[in-house]
Amino acid sequence: MADAVGTQTETVLVRRLAYGEVELWAQLVKETFIGVSIGTIVAVVAAAGLWIWNGHPALAVVVGASLGVTAVVATVMASLLPLGLVRLGADPALASGPVATVVQDILSVGIYLMIATALLPR
Repeated sequence: MADAVGTQTETVLVRRLAYGEVELWAQLVKETFIGVSIGTIVAVVAAAGLWIWNGHPALAVVVGASLGVTAVVATVMASLLPLGLVRLGADPALASGPVATVVQDILSVGIYLMIATALLPR
């Protein structure tokens, strides 16, 4: 999930960077809104489907919340990495893809484990 959302954000951002300056805050607000929208839709559909499929509401909430939060974090990270690379003088098209994928994957697992630890009974 994070890779799909993040890759789309990076692709659009790198293209916009090629055509000119991109304002950091405007980019973050726009992409965060998109991440929240996608995350909410995916979270609700996944949680409902999992709840119907296996009948465990707590697990459905953990998976849904994890997907929702991950979508938001992925869009923010996928915006910050290319913009940071541009500020460092690196080509964002060459470096942001692999770096963002690794960061987003690690964050996704961490987010899932934190939410599961917080919400599932011990």
